[in-house]
Amino acid sequence: MAGHGKFPPGSVDLGHLVLAGFLHEACPREVVDDVLAKLDKRGKRSRLLPAWFMVYFIIALALWRDRPQEEVLRTLRECFALIFPDRRAPVSPTKSAIFRARLRLGPDVMREAAKRVMKPPVFPDAPGARYKGLRLMSLGGASFDVPDSKENAARFGCPGSNRGGAASPRLRLLGLVENGSRAMGAGEVGPGDPGERELASLMIDDGAFSPEMLILADENFHGPDLWKKADDSGAKLLWRVGSDLVLPVEKRLPDNSFLSSVHDGGEGAKRVPSKVRVIDRELKGENNPNADNVHGTITNMLDYESFPAGELAALCRERLEPEALFAELKIVSKGSGAVIRSKVPDLVFQDIWGLIMIHHAARRMMAREAGKVPGESGFARAVRVTRRESPRVAAFSPGGEKADD
Repeated sequence: MAGHGKFPPGSVDLGHLVLAGFLHEACPREVVDDVLAKLDKRGKRSRLLPAWFMVYFIIALALWRDRPQEEVLRTLRECFALIFPDRRAPVSPTKSAIFRARLRLGPDVMREAAKRVMKPPVFPDAPGARYKGLRLMSLGGASFDVPDSKENAARFGCPGSNRGGAASPRLRLLGLVENGSRAMGAGEVGPGDPGERELASLMIDDGAFSPEMLILADENFHGPDLWKKADDSGAKLLWRVGSDLVLPVEKRLPDNSFLSSVHDGGEGAKRVPSKVRVIDRELKGENNPNADNVHGTITNMLDYESFPAGELAALCRERLEPEALFAELKIVSKGSGAVIRSKVPDLVFQDIWGLIMIHHAARRMMAREAGKVPGESGFARAVRVTRRESPRVAAFSPGGEKADD
């Protein structure tokens, strides 16, 4: 096959159409072009592996975790005449050329593209998607092992294993998940340290929290500065808190919740209080007011008539929904046994954002076809079908000319 990526009529089968549609669903062409322009990554000269092509290549790598990257690239050459008839598909490059092209792209393009794709709600009318008009979201995080290289160990760190040795480096993903869809509405990625609170703070800075949201979170997210920052975003909050948080009863309300205050991280007179409503506060010893607190749930929704304590307590149980999403992300990679394949930190970040876009695209497509929110088994089937119906990457001969850059 010549370097222009052309092929004779009739050689485009259903597999090419499936792959072309899926990649466009994962990241539309206009999003790719806009992000590359914004980050000045379009390139000053024509390259055999242009930046726009590498965006889709990284997404395709996330779909086929167990296939060599040269084979995945050859498949993209076959389908790009359908997606981009006005653009030249690259020739078959060497492995080193692919590596250099990914380094040129850097991590920020995939991050920005993923955030553009994630922004709209996926299933706005799905069961459990809203509470009294508020978009119901849950904050959660998970760790992913990355290949054990010197570069990854230096960037991501190696947590100690149970046997005292160093485990593999780990990347941490924080997601703001739509409860009605199990789709990520916003995300942030970083090394194992800093932890989830630091990533959540970055997410708020990026505008992920908004007034039309009700955000659920577990107790590991609560911190005085993060709570105030989240509260200042205008979002409604319903968060679990630990036993170390002092919550004096300032006013008992008719629904058995009570008003209290939490403070930011300032010292002395600089500490700024935030009024909260405590929905429940369990004690170790029944009917023992001096017992140590086990946990509680606090909210910035102070109106007990509009937001009854019983409803909020039941709603708080939905905060673990992100765990299902992270399980699905690992379903995408099942087959190779590894979520991330790259040994260089910048490429690790590309891999995880590509994986997030694959997950988001699969859920959007399934919703349109089925008219309902699919469960985990349905998601797994969708990924299997996409892989099976797309071109078999190993079936294509390398062909074409080689290029080093």
